[in-house]
Amino acid sequence: KYFGKLKYTGGGQVSFVDGGAWRGDTLSYWQQIYGAAISRVWAFEPDRDIASTLRETVRKLGLAAKTEVIGMALYDREGELRFRETDEMLEVHSAGNIVIKVKKLDQVIDDVTGKLYVKMDLEGSEIAALTGAAETIRKYRPIMAICTYHRAQDILAVPQCISAITGNYRFYLRGGFHTVCYAVPAELPVTWED
Repeated sequence: KYFGKLKYTGGGQVSFVDGGAWRGDTLSYWQQIYGAAISRVWAFEPDRDIASTLRETVRKLGLAAKTEVIGMALYDREGELRFRETDEMLEVHSAGNIVIKVKKLDQVIDDVTGKLYVKMDLEGSEIAALTGAAETIRKYRPIMAICTYHRAQDILAVPQCISAITGNYRFYLRGGFHTVCYAVPAELPVTWED
């Protein structure tokens, strides 16, 4: 649960970007926590079959009118990339046999109501996706949960990338097998819960 311990305490509505939405497990959690305060969701899932399951989850959660399921992956440009499957993940590779459409988050986000949360679990493409979200990050100063466990260098590279885009963020690292970097604008009231 990417934002399980991190709670925005400023009140009001919230919008979400779910990069690597899978079958909607994070959306389900957000619905439990934020309910009617959710104003908009952009859910990215490039796998057609999994995206179909995601749409069904969105419908069951009563979020269909608020959610755009986008059958693409987040990256630093629009187009197609080749991926290859390893034992642990999909990775960008010129000789890969899986072709996935990609898009910059900056090309998708049009209007955010309330505080913006951004989650990225992108199989090692988090830095490219953050680069493609630079305008969105500067404009909306979202709370972010960015996975760092796909590539060891991302534990340092993710906060460095965000700091290069915009300053005055606090960074937290949640360890374990699925390590996540939390980036919180310094001006926001947040609490950590057990």
